[in-house]
Amino acid sequence: MIDETLKQERKDLIWLLEEGGRSPSLEDLKNFKDDHEIILKATYILPEAISCATNGLKNSRRFILKILKKNGLSLEFVIKEFQSDPEYVLEAVKNRGMALKYADEKLKSDRDIVLAAIHQNGNAIKYAAENLKNDRNIILKAVENQGSALEHLDQSLKSDEEIVLTAISRNGSNFKYASKKLKDDSDFVLKAITKNANSIEHINEKFKTDRDFVLRAVNSSPRSFEYIYENFNNDRDIVLAAVKHGDNLKYVSEDFKDDKEIVLKALDDKDGHTLDLASENLKNNKDIVLKAVKSSGTNLRYAADQFKKDREIFLEAIKTDINMLMPYHHPDGCIFRDDEEIMLIALSQFGHALEYADTSLQSNRNFILKAVKQGSKVNNHSLLRYCDEKFLSDKEVMVEAIKSDCEAYDFVHPNIKKSKEIVKAVNEH
Repeated sequence: MIDETLKQERKDLIWLLEEGGRSPSLEDLKNFKDDHEIILKATYILPEAISCATNGLKNSRRFILKILKKNGLSLEFVIKEFQSDPEYVLEAVKNRGMALKYADEKLKSDRDIVLAAIHQNGNAIKYAAENLKNDRNIILKAVENQGSALEHLDQSLKSDEEIVLTAISRNGSNFKYASKKLKDDSDFVLKAITKNANSIEHINEKFKTDRDFVLRAVNSSPRSFEYIYENFNNDRDIVLAAVKHGDNLKYVSEDFKDDKEIVLKALDDKDGHTLDLASENLKNNKDIVLKAVKSSGTNLRYAADQFKKDREIFLEAIKTDINMLMPYHHPDGCIFRDDEEIMLIALSQFGHALEYADTSLQSNRNFILKAVKQGSKVNNHSLLRYCDEKFLSDKEVMVEAIKSDCEAYDFVHPNIKKSKEIVKAVNEH
C-alpha cells in the first residue's frame, strides 16, 4: 500500500515538474532524494533541488555535470569541489551566465570562463574579477550581449563613447548608466539619440527644453520627438522634422493635424495608419487621401466614406494593399469587384485576390487568361481555387498558369493532365 502511494506521489510530482500548475517546493522532493530523474527535472525550476539529494548524488561528478547543464544557477548549491573546478563552472556559466557569482574567486579571473558567462548574459561582468572588469575587449562583448552591463562598470568605462553607444544600441534606457561627463556633452547626446531614439528619456533635462538642441535631435532621429514633444508640438520647424516618422503626427497640436503641408510630410513615411491621425477636415480632402493611399493602401480605411467608392483612389489603394478588397472593409459590398483593371492589379500581387472578384470575372475566360499570363508576386496558382472549374480543363489557360507557377499543375483536371501541352509546360517550367 505504501509503495503504491509513493508511486502515485512520484507520478504526480513528475506531472507537476513537466506540466506545471504550481511551482514545486523542496518539501515535494523529500521522499525522492535518491531519484535521479526527479532531482534533475526539479533542477530546471529549483536550482536548489540538489541540496535535497543524497550525499551520493551530491558527490557524483557525472550527475552534477548534468545538473549544471540543466540549470547553471545550481552552482550555488553544489559542494565547494565543483565550484572550484573549471570544467564544472564553465558548464554552469554556459547555461546561466550569472552563475559566475558562485564560482570560486580564482575562476572569476579565468578569461575563458568569464567570456562564456558574458556570452550567455552580459550582466555577468558584475561578478568578474577586477582585472577582467577593466578589460576593454571583454567589456565590449558584455555590453554587446546585454547593454545593461554598463551599470556594473568602472566610472572611467562609463565615459568611453564606444562602450556607451554599444550599450545604447541594445536599449536606449542604458544611457542612464553613462557618466555625467557624457550626459552633459550635447554632441555625444545627439550621437546617443541617433543610435537609439529612446535614449532621449534619460538625457539631462536642460537639453529637453533647449529648442536648438531639440531641433537637431529630431532632425537626427525623428522618433525622439515622442519623448520631448510637450514643449514643441506647436513649433513648425520641429514638427516638420518630427513627422518624417509619420506616427509622430499623434503628438502634434490639433492645428497641425489640420495643416496640409505637415500631414503631407507625415504621409511620406508610408505608414498605413497616418491618415487616421489627421483632422476630419483633411480626411475629406481628395489630395490628402490620394497621397495617403499611394503611401499605403491601408490608409483608405480612415478616409471619408465617399473616397472608398472613388475609383481613382481605390485603384491607387489596391496597388499597395489588396486587403482593401476584403468584405469587412465594405459592409455594403465592394463596387469594384467586377472592375477588370482593379482586379488584375490585385491579382498581380496575390493570386488569392480572385476570391474577392465578382463571379462574372471568375468565369470570364479572357480575364482568367490575362490573370494567369501576368502572374502574381505571391501564390499565382491560388487564383485557380476561385476561378470557374471549367478553366481547369482548358489547356491554354492551364499551360499559361504552369508557366507562371509550376504549382498550378496540381489544379490541372485529370482529363488533360497527360496531354502533350501540359507535360511540355511542366518539363520546361
